[in-house]
Amino acid sequence: MNDPMINKIKWYLRFASQAIVLASLFVHFPARADLYERFFVAVGLNDEKVVSTLLSRGFDPNTPNAR
Repeated sequence: MNDPMINKIKWYLRFASQAIVLASLFVHFPARADLYERFFVAVGLNDEKVVSTLLSRGFDPNTPNAR
């Protein structure tokens, strides 16, 4: 019992769910890059408050610098 309408709906739902996952990945990566930049700028400026805030939020201080 392969109903073409049901197959079309399943395809659409699969496509929509994959698009949502892909979009969430694109939104997530720039935010992480911003955290890395903020951390290394704060370390360079000896900004203890920003560094301690990022560390308390779970930022990994062993992350290699891009430079």
